Amino acid sequence: MKKVFVLALVLILSLASMTPVAAKGGDLQLYGKVTAIDDSTKTFTMVVETPRRYAGDSITIQVTSTTLIKQCDTEGVSYRISFDDLEAGKYVRVTGAFVGSVYVATKVIQYVPQ
Repeated sequence: MKKVFVLALVLILSLASMTPVAAKGGDLQLYGKVTAIDDSTKTFTMVVETPRRYAGDSITIQVTSTTLIKQCDTEGVSYRISFDDLEAGKYVRVTGAFVGSVYVATKVIQYVPQ
């Protein structure tokens, strides 16, 4: 009985410590073109090209204080940038997950056109 109680307690504590993103099934990568940026809400909208099930969808991406934002140049070198450096018309790869109906980004990579 004591072992079952300890096991149940460990399971409960493990589940309680999970972030909402992980609890929703892990990270999902989206690739597409930024169409709009809202500085006041720290969100941007993109039209998704991949994965196929979201292709053509316009999705609003929420950026948080912990979101890693990078830019990748034509040589494949990436470096950190800020939210203010994101540009409409450029392609991005976004890693994150839906938390309810909001897609919360953990990582954004903006690509410089060749």
